[in-house]
Amino acid sequence: MTELPEAIRLYARPRTDLSARTTVTTRTLYDPAAEWHHDFRVPSPAHVAKHLIARHLDDIGPALRGDVGMVIRRDGELVELTRSELHTLTVDLLDAMPSHVSGLRELARADVYRGLHAFLRLVDDEERDAFINAVVAAVPTALKRLPTVKPTTAPRPAPKTAAERQEAYRVRRAQHERETVEAFLTWAVETHGTEDAVSRAELLNDFAEWLDAPLGDREKAVAKHTEAREKHDDELGLFELHLMRYREEVEHGEGFTPIKPEKPKPPANPWPAIAAEKGHPLNVVEVGPRRALALFRELGVVELSRKGERFHRIPDPSPREDIRMHEAPETIHARAAAIRDEATALADRNTEHERELDLFARRLELLQARDLVGALTLQAETLPAPEGGLIEAADRFTRRAA
Repeated sequence: MTELPEAIRLYARPRTDLSARTTVTTRTLYDPAAEWHHDFRVPSPAHVAKHLIARHLDDIGPALRGDVGMVIRRDGELVELTRSELHTLTVDLLDAMPSHVSGLRELARADVYRGLHAFLRLVDDEERDAFINAVVAAVPTALKRLPTVKPTTAPRPAPKTAAERQEAYRVRRAQHERETVEAFLTWAVETHGTEDAVSRAELLNDFAEWLDAPLGDREKAVAKHTEAREKHDDELGLFELHLMRYREEVEHGEGFTPIKPEKPKPPANPWPAIAAEKGHPLNVVEVGPRRALALFRELGVVELSRKGERFHRIPDPSPREDIRMHEAPETIHARAAAIRDEATALADRNTEHERELDLFARRLELLQARDLVGALTLQAETLPAPEGGLIEAADRFTRRAA
């Protein structure tokens, strides 16, 4: 006696009826043996593929769904499971279904099992073949996906020590303090300008008053975001409850499809938008007076002493207008002549000839390389030749050296 496959025994259990409520079809079939029409609950091909064929493949394979086709494990290796082989296996399994399964209560079979058995026995060959083909077509979607091989990744770095974490925090903190002070100096230039000196007490007082606004706005934004996250947690709990009810309706419902609940989105942090709107530094932090004075020095604030009192002159944070390479040579030549005339009026350090040689020697290499912008920048820092333009002066030096 051939042993009954375990998948058939599981499919014949009465609990199989619960998973087929939404896919079962009632068919009226004529039974020649009983000479009577009877209503049978016939499961769908997708239900048979998932709860009967796929289970049977797991017992003998198991089988998996790959990107190209189906594979089944045999002798420790994955081999291709062709459609014709799956069709033959399906036909053999359905033909092995007995009318009753020993060891089961409630007439030894579920209603869907009895309906499937009667349907395959009573319908004509054409309809039976069409049903089996539909079952075979539904098997791949009922199988588990073949696990993809994850690409090898670089090993994770070793966890940082407490000292390394503390050092990283100090670096981030220092950067945030610098950004905060830079934003204040931009505001201070608009308030005090760059010409007048401001007393140290007034500058520190302005900094403390200015800092209150971004710190207060950030604190309000953090409180608002915390409240929104707490509300989102409550909504997430309700979502989980509605999702559980939705799944129960889908699995054990009476044939209608309920509306799936939508997962609530987490709230966005409002602080970046507020900082951009009001012109606050994004990483604003509390900065003490001594640390602020140190950052003032690093950022170019000039310190002055008048009658024992400290004053500060704030530099202009606007970038210097760079000399552009697309300027015409005539424009560069004219500016070089103006710089030369201005530099000639300075103190007479050496003779005219020495000043000229000093200027030419330092710029000849740049001029020969046709780097007019570089030559002009260096010429502005030293005394140029007293007569002639930049290009003519280079020619004169070349002739003298020859």
